[in-house]
Amino acid sequence: MGSNRTLDSADVRRNVNSSLKNDPLLLLFGLFGILTAAHFYRPLDSNPVMFVALVLFFTPILAHVGFGIRKQLSSHTALLRSLYRSFGVGLVIFAATLFLNGAFDKYPSVQAHTRVTQKSVTRGRGGPSYSLIVTPSWRNGRVEERLEVSGTTFSKVRTGGAVLVVAHRGLFRLPWFSSVLPE
Repeated sequence: MGSNRTLDSADVRRNVNSSLKNDPLLLLFGLFGILTAAHFYRPLDSNPVMFVALVLFFTPILAHVGFGIRKQLSSHTALLRSLYRSFGVGLVIFAATLFLNGAFDKYPSVQAHTRVTQKSVTRGRGGPSYSLIVTPSWRNGRVEERLEVSGTTFSKVRTGGAVLVVAHRGLFRLPWFSSVLPE
């Protein structure tokens, strides 16, 4: 046996992971920014927004896991670092876009009179999330709208009840809403 000790796969993983330890923080910062922006300026189309956020967040993580399973971490460390950083920057830019879209939206709001046709609660680890389906939609080409609302708003409105939705165009034409009020 030679004096040079070869690293086993556990040592390689440990070394690679320690060299990448700060890179996932940008992903977390960006995801937190998107969730915060979406809380203050609730997008009308929240599912596509969250889909994009999750794809940006999980792509480098899945690549990391994939390289780990295939025992190729050490040969792809630079690629992983690049993935973490570029997707993290993408998340931060997306968060800033959502925030600026609402914060600097100077277009007049639209007050839409509509009715609640369905209420639903989804229970998850982070607590319940509340959504309303309202019809008719005030946007062209749409029959209904799905609105993510607070528990307080959810409890104030009734299925079949009329509501006033205050909607906004958005600086970057990403529509959002600021309130849902029972009429």
